This record gives sequence, structure tokens and C-alpha cells, in this order.
Amino acid sequence: PMLAARCVSAEVRDTENKAQNTQKNTQKKDAKPDVYAEKLPVIIEELRMQNKQLVEEKDVQFIRLQFTDVSGNLKNVAITASQLERALDNKCMFDGSAIEGFVRIEESDMYLYADLNTFEILPWRPQHGG
Repeated sequence: PMLAARCVSAEVRDTENKAQNTQKNTQKKDAKPDVYAEKLPVIIEELRMQNKQLVEEKDVQFIRLQFTDVSGNLKNVAITASQLERALDNKCMFDGSAIEGFVRIEESDMYLYADLNTFEILPWRPQHGG
């Protein structure tokens, strides 16, 4: 299977998390609820469950998180099915300095944020035409 992912530096990830927490803490009680924001966690959880269920049903052993470098070349990180939960929680890290044009070695800790809508089973085993 394959999942598209976006790369985020550890610093950006920390900043995004702080901004989300600040936004949650400063929302006005009188403000109208954002219907989309209320439904989003439910939608994300449904996608997570669908992806995990497919992995189990299809006896998936390896998953590739794919992304592009700054030149548009396709790159990927392979994980085992047992690491899927970490990938879905955006906790898969890699060394961004190993990819040309990404980051300096001092900023090399990168996270892959999986795009749950892009999960796709690719035929690999001979009995599946791969």
C-alpha cells in the first residue's frame, strides 16, 4: 500500500501544535460552532479505521509513505504494518538532510504527515498480479 505524505520539520510540528492548543484555549464560548471543525475529527477517525482495516484484511506487510523532494522527484519511506499506527499519528520521522535540497543537518529531523485519503493497495505478490 501507499500513502501520500507531507514532510514537516520538528520545529514546524511543534509550532503547529502550539498554535492549535492556543486556538482551542482562546475560542470564545459565545462564538458559533464551526460545523466542519466539529465533523473533522470524526472523518479523520473513520479514515484511520478504514486504512487499518484494509491493512488487516489484505494481509499487508509493508507500507510506503510517498512524498516529493523540492525538484519534484518521488521519494518514499517504507514502514512495516506494525508501524501504521505511528504513521497515522504523524510520528514517523526521517533524516531530511539525506534528501537533496531539503534541510541542513542541524534541522534534519523531519516528520511525515500521512494523507489518509490517498491510501491505496498496490498489487505486489504474484498471486495478485504484482
